Amino acid sequence: MTASRYLPKLILFFSLVTPAVFAKAHLAVLLERGDTAFGKRNQKEALKRALSFYKEAQSRFPQSSEAAWKYSMALHSLATRFTEEEATRQSLFHQGVEIAKTAATREPDCGPCQFWTAIHMAQYGELAGIFKMISTLSEIKERLEQAALLSPEHAMGGPYRVLGTIYQSLPGILGGDNDKAISYFQKAVAIVPNEAINYLPLAKLKAIEGDLTSAWNIAKAGLQMKDSAKDPISLESKETLPELSQIITTMVAEN
Repeated sequence: MTASRYLPKLILFFSLVTPAVFAKAHLAVLLERGDTAFGKRNQKEALKRALSFYKEAQSRFPQSSEAAWKYSMALHSLATRFTEEEATRQSLFHQGVEIAKTAATREPDCGPCQFWTAIHMAQYGELAGIFKMISTLSEIKERLEQAALLSPEHAMGGPYRVLGTIYQSLPGILGGDNDKAISYFQKAVAIVPNEAINYLPLAKLKAIEGDLTSAWNIAKAGLQMKDSAKDPISLESKETLPELSQIITTMVAEN
């Protein structure tokens, strides 16, 4: 067969492949490369590569909610893992809020967009001062509730886990409630039971309340995820394993 016989098919193919198709493919490649690098986010250079890919995706495709929340997510990792200077962390949280919030406004049903908006708002408010934190608290909780409805499994059950942390951390006068915190932590475990990170806050709170038997059992269940989970546990879950082990070790020493 000669090349000329293929020419009509090639012409037909390229006439059907629109610029939008090429753009979608380019976005997918950028996000995939970002995801691969983000998998090693505990290594600064890998995280920088992820940020570069996500930033390019968000810049080239500003209507992509996925590019926006992934860039916001990576900024959060940079702030919490590798940034010591408080003003720089605050700047990164503020940038993360703006990126995720813009996407959430454009696409209210984007659960991850709502989640990362709330996370950055909370940590920005924590650094900006108690009054800023109080003034945004209601919106933070509303966005997390929305994220829990839309994407409960995102960030390893993150919406419920963070809601639990908020209710545990707040003083009673601002709505703090350990019973609500426990309920949210239990929902995180139920939604994503194979991630050890969901067991840690529940075990710690049970220990604080004096329910040492429950704390022991929860910590032990979390540690078992290292070997029994069907899929590899997340980096964050691996990082919680020493704390879960410490809970059990401490209880053994005290008894």
